[in-house]
Amino acid sequence: MTEMKRMMIVGLIVLNGALLAGLIHLNMAPAQAQSFKSTDYVAAVGEISSDYDALFITDLASRRMVALKWDKNAQRMVAFGPHDLESDFGGR
Repeated sequence: MTEMKRMMIVGLIVLNGALLAGLIHLNMAPAQAQSFKSTDYVAAVGEISSDYDALFITDLASRRMVALKWDKNAQRMVAFGPHDLESDFGGR
């Protein structure tokens, strides 16, 4: 094997290692929903329109959910709800 071919193979092996490390790093992203052990709440984010994301907080004990979105004009969080999940899902 010539020196040039050997250098190409070593370069490709190094490149594959770097790409694998990048994939592993991307798959270690934080979760989009968190459950807190000391309380009965679950928080998750979601898109409510093309311009807005919202934070949804669910109280598991009372089965109620509130949504919060950022009001750009007032520069503050605005709450929507609470919403009764028990009536939506009929106690399932």
